[in-house]
Amino acid sequence: MRSFLAPRPARVDDDLSTVHDDVPEVDAWSQIRLERAHAVRPSRTFVMLEEVSGRIAGYYWLSPHFVGRVLPGDPSDAEAPVPVVLLGHLAVDRDFRREGADIALLRDALRRAIAVAPSISARAVLAHAMTAELAQLYGRYGFRPLPATGGQGAYLPLPSHA
Repeated sequence: MRSFLAPRPARVDDDLSTVHDDVPEVDAWSQIRLERAHAVRPSRTFVMLEEVSGRIAGYYWLSPHFVGRVLPGDPSDAEAPVPVVLLGHLAVDRDFRREGADIALLRDALRRAIAVAPSISARAVLAHAMTAELAQLYGRYGFRPLPATGGQGAYLPLPSHA
C-alpha cells in the first residue's frame, strides 16, 4: 500500500489536469476553478500527494454555500436559505484507487468542514457524487441522498451549534 502526504491547500502551480479520474470534463473545470480561486477565493482546493513520487493522488474543494430550500429533517424556517459547506469534486487518480486515497481525502474534507461549520452556521455538508463509487463512499460516511438531484446530490447533517 502506498503512503500519502496529508492534504494541503493547492497552489496555483498545482496541475489538477494530471489527475485522471472518471470525470475528465470536471477535472479540466477544476483546474480553471483553482486558478480563479487564487484570485478571488470563493472556494479552497486541497490536494494530496503520493509520498514517493510527489504526484497529485487526488483533490477536493470546499466552499461556503447556501441551498434555497430546507434540507430533509432540518427544523429551520423553510423561507430562509440554509448555509452548508459544499464539498466539490472529490477526485482520485486511477493509479491510486484502492489505496485509501479516497478515504483520506474525504476524512480530511469532513474534518475541515466540521471545523469551519460553526463560523458560518453551516447545517450540513453538501456533496455531488459524480460516480457510483463516490456515492457509495459518501453513503458509508453517513451522507443521505438529497431529493430532486437524480441521485447525485448527498448531504451530511452537522450537529447544531446553537
